[in-house]
Amino acid sequence: MITIDANSVEERKVTLFRKAVGDHIDAQATAEGFDSIVTAVTYADEPADQVNQAKGVALREWRSLCWEYCRTELTAWQSTGVEPVVEDLIAGLPVLITP
Repeated sequence: MITIDANSVEERKVTLFRKAVGDHIDAQATAEGFDSIVTAVTYADEPADQVNQAKGVALREWRSLCWEYCRTELTAWQSTGVEPVVEDLIAGLPVLITP
């Protein structure tokens, strides 16, 4: 009989949730014309390209809101024992508004 360590199962689920959120964030950055969120946020402090700078600022702020929401949901899971569903977690993320 195989024993499954509950903590390791929970850790794998948290990793899955974080990956889903990260993938969503990257997809939104790609939809705005960047190759990833990492590239997008580098433009936030780039005054030579005002269009991408404004998008970079918006994406950087939105990324922070998304991760805060994710942390809140994962903390709620720990305190209530009610496991979030990945699709619901993604659906509950803040909406990106870019200039």
